[in-house]
Parts: sequence; C-alpha cells; structure tokens
Amino acid sequence: MGLFGNLFKKNNYIKEYANLVYLLESGADSYGMQHYSIESYETVCTKSSISYDESFTCMLAGLMYVSGINTAVDYEKAEVYFLNAAKNGNALAYVWLAEIEEKIHANYKKALTYLKKGVKAGDPAAINSLGVAYATGTGVTKDIYKAKELWMDALDKGYDAAGLNLKNHMLKGSL
Repeated sequence: MGLFGNLFKKNNYIKEYANLVYLLESGADSYGMQHYSIESYETVCTKSSISYDESFTCMLAGLMYVSGINTAVDYEKAEVYFLNAAKNGNALAYVWLAEIEEKIHANYKKALTYLKKGVKAGDPAAINSLGVAYATGTGVTKDIYKAKELWMDALDKGYDAAGLNLKNHMLKGSL
C-alpha cells in the first residue's frame, strides 16, 4: 500500500491530490487538467482557518504553482500554500518546503529544518528524504548507517521509494 493508500477513503481532496501527484510524476502538463482551477483552491487556502482535510487543497495549490499546471510557476506562492498545509497538520508539506529551500533558495539548513519537522510528524516521505540527505552528506555529516535507519523506518511506514534507496546502496556496496 502506497503513501496515500489509507487516506483515499477520507474525502475528495485527497483523491484530487493523489491524481495531481500522479499526473505530475508522469510528466503531464495542463492538457486534460482544465478542472483544476487554481482560483478554486486559493479560495480555500486563503481562509483564516482551514481544516486538516482542507490542507490537502493547499497542497494542490502549492503543487500547481511548483509545476506550472494551469498557472504560472511561482515558488513564493507555493511556499505560502505549503506552509499553510503544514501548519494545519499536513506533514507531507514539509517535504515540498524542503525541496523549495534546497533547489530554489539553496538553503540547506532551512531545508533540513523542514525535513526534521516532517520526520517528527511521522511523514514517511520526509523520513526518506532525510535519509537521502544523510546518504549524500547534503547539509549534514554523511552517515550511511543513519540513512539506512531512516529508510528502514520510511519503508516500515509503507514508503516504497525508501526500499529502492536501500537496494541501490546495497548494490553499490555502501551498506
């Protein structure tokens, strides 16, 4: 069962989020995604208070701004929506915040701070990503055994990519 396997039953936000993530990972552009209106998501995310379920809407808006689907790429807006999602209990948002800090701002210290918040909240994607940081020595002292420990934890939580990281490092002989 994947990262979102237990969540699909909760509501349509999660289904839409999973669909958008799938489309992004498969290299989709705005073709066939006209029903994803950034304005409708922004309406929810700019409210003064949102629910945990609505935090997935903020994740969608952030992903749309990161990827440029039905809107221009805007990392600042994406960051605002990911922060709102994280503030309202969506731990996966910390992974995206870390991505922006690392890849856009080259701020590894802040990226690690976000990853560690995601790890503390128990998000398996954050756990996996922190494992990658330890394996590569990105922003931390390189420690392949700490990486292995984190990947095992993420794998135990159902995050399959962690298993691939373990396999790759085992094949390289680094574990």
